[in-house]
Amino acid sequence: MATTVANILTYVGYGLNRTISASSEPSQAECIQWINQTIDWIIMTLAELRSELGRTTGTVTTIKTAITAATQANPCQITAASHGIPDGQTITITGVSGMTEINDLDFTATYVDGNNFTIGVDSSSYTAWSSGGYVYTATYDDIASDFYAPVVMVDEDGNPFSGWIEESTERTPLRLVTEADKPDYTPGQIDEPDAFYIDSSNNIVFLQTPDAAYTIKIPYYQRQTVSETTSTVPFYYVFDNLIVESIVNKYLYRTREDMGVEWDWFSFVKRQATKIILLRKLVGVRIS
Repeated sequence: MATTVANILTYVGYGLNRTISASSEPSQAECIQWINQTIDWIIMTLAELRSELGRTTGTVTTIKTAITAATQANPCQITAASHGIPDGQTITITGVSGMTEINDLDFTATYVDGNNFTIGVDSSSYTAWSSGGYVYTATYDDIASDFYAPVVMVDEDGNPFSGWIEESTERTPLRLVTEADKPDYTPGQIDEPDAFYIDSSNNIVFLQTPDAAYTIKIPYYQRQTVSETTSTVPFYYVFDNLIVESIVNKYLYRTREDMGVEWDWFSFVKRQATKIILLRKLVGVRIS
């Protein structure tokens, strides 16, 4: 049976010789807040030491959808069945016949319904759409809500990668870069992506706009929180003792009146988490 917040609070109560409740000192709400602070520092340490704990693999499914109509209107409305494009998404349009004025350009889509969106331009004087065209997107928020940090791996040739395109018989690696690399790529370039960066909103942004509907796997360290006494504590028991001790120490440190209290507590959590992680990895180090 998995460890729950209630289990942790019971052991914290043993350490402080009291029952933790809504009205106790410290209160249940305070302890849950401290549990989450501890989890944050553990995840940071896991990412820093590249541990297998605390990480997961997210899936991004890229979008390529066929255009079936485009209006001569202000704003221009695009029809693309089951387009899957969220409001505010940056898109690239290409391959349109007739209304060629919208080809090979980036637009911001405004969601209308599941089959329609507008692109923020006045197309009243454009040539009438006659056929064809595709919509592509380069930015995805599929894993943004719980993304903490990327995982960097190394292939057999020593090349780093942080994701891959999953195909039936092979995996094509993807490099993790920064937004500073974007100027090296042609704006609106549509191709099989080979690199991506993570923007300030935790979105995955491909430097080449994906030219097909790919299944892309991105391993990352996952942000995790608890909110109720029935919530499951992450990390499969590995850090349970540390979490209990961190809450006990947090309460005891709080009675001290000096500026170093928070730093002492953070240092304790990081130091103890590092020991556990290194032992888990079975590295040849001596921990004193």
